[in-house]
Amino acid sequence: MHVSDIFSRHERREAMVTFFVEAGASDAQSYGAIVALIVPILGLLDPSLEIRLFAAAIFFAIGHVYWWIEAGWITAEIQRHGVLDTNDVSYQRRTMYWLYYGVIFAVVVWLLSMVGWFAGGWPHLHYGLVEWVILIHTIMVGRGAIGTINHLFDQYLQATAAQKRYETEERPPRQ
Repeated sequence: MHVSDIFSRHERREAMVTFFVEAGASDAQSYGAIVALIVPILGLLDPSLEIRLFAAAIFFAIGHVYWWIEAGWITAEIQRHGVLDTNDVSYQRRTMYWLYYGVIFAVVVWLLSMVGWFAGGWPHLHYGLVEWVILIHTIMVGRGAIGTINHLFDQYLQATAAQKRYETEERPPRQ
């Protein structure tokens, strides 16, 4: 039995649209929270290099999934409503900055641990090369996503506004 025997093509398309709309609503927050929690935990536990590299590979994969979900959200919103709502676009633009917030939180935790370690009594978070690469990669994913996706939003919203003006303007009757 194949999946196409269970679900019709329309049902599969609707399921994908629902997935992208729901996932796109919280993907940046989830990515930022994962960075904010996992990187300090890696620094605190100071695991072996293999575990650190495995964590870095997961973060690189998450970066690709993040882009896929952001692009899929745009397509899903257009398929669902026929147009991108400016309020939804504003929400997506604001939430994309959560990647930066996760990095900032991880760096602040590291700085506080350094101050506490020098003052005495606090555990030292050891951020090695892998942790810093994860943080820099997250910043690069954020910069790329914000720049590219915002440009797509701008182009689409301008094209939609131009189309609406064209459809509503009065033209002389054809002869």
